[in-house]
Amino acid sequence: MIGIRIPNWIGDVIIARGFLKAVKLKYKGEEIKIFGKKELKVFFYDYDFFGFKSYYDYYRVLCEFKKKGLEKIFILPPSFSSAFFPFLAGIKERTGYDTDQRGLLLTKKIDSKYLKKEHLLKSYLRLINFENDYERFYPDLKLFDKPEKNTCVIAPFASYGSAKEWVFYKELADFLLKKGFRVYVVGKKKRDNFPEGVLNLSGETDLNGLLKIISKAEYIFSNDSGVAHVASAMNKKVFVFFGSTSPLWTKPLGKNVYVFYKKNFCSPCFKRECAYKTYECMRKIKPEEVITLFEILR
Repeated sequence: MIGIRIPNWIGDVIIARGFLKAVKLKYKGEEIKIFGKKELKVFFYDYDFFGFKSYYDYYRVLCEFKKKGLEKIFILPPSFSSAFFPFLAGIKERTGYDTDQRGLLLTKKIDSKYLKKEHLLKSYLRLINFENDYERFYPDLKLFDKPEKNTCVIAPFASYGSAKEWVFYKELADFLLKKGFRVYVVGKKKRDNFPEGVLNLSGETDLNGLLKIISKAEYIFSNDSGVAHVASAMNKKVFVFFGSTSPLWTKPLGKNVYVFYKKNFCSPCFKRECAYKTYECMRKIKPEEVITLFEILR
């Protein structure tokens, strides 16, 4: 029996689905159990998923499965706690990256020099020596609702911080409405300042609702956030804006993903807020070039 501790961020969770495809291939016939935060279960409808609400729950579930034969676990998050509890539970083989001073908790540790220097999926696949074939393992998701023509989703919010947020969504929404598109705005926090006619659902949808809205959409416009990764896994046409983070590391994977990235002297900085308060890396991505590409691809 093999366990996999998935990450907490939605974008990383979607990338982890690609890793799961590789694990199923390498360990054919083995039972695979997924461990992660309870609310992430919706992304693992096709796996045995065991959610937890607290560290105690995580430890308790691991102990239960150790008794049932869990001997190997791959720990995808880089945090100390994600490795500490498999160690405490006595899981025999514990594989992960040597980060957050947790090297002694792992039986197989991978040098952290690879992180942020290659795509995250490739780094995950390195845990099982599949890193040279990562294009075979792009993640996918089923649709949760019927697609609708001429429907766009705008995702202006990034949980990580405002340094990841593009600044011209209002102008984009104006254009899309004038062209006759139905426009939804989604996100964990309410974002106002959108023109009349936009269906603003930001701050109002749970994960199930979000998955249905993305499933309906034909086009997605998003920051480097979970929405972009979900949409690309559903094979939507995704326009994604990078600023403080790097597309080399966390680009959504799929054949219909279009990345906008204007590398500034300070980017990628991986900061939550712009250190210079200018957000120049995002301001350099003008709505006109986004609209031009969109018109070409329609």
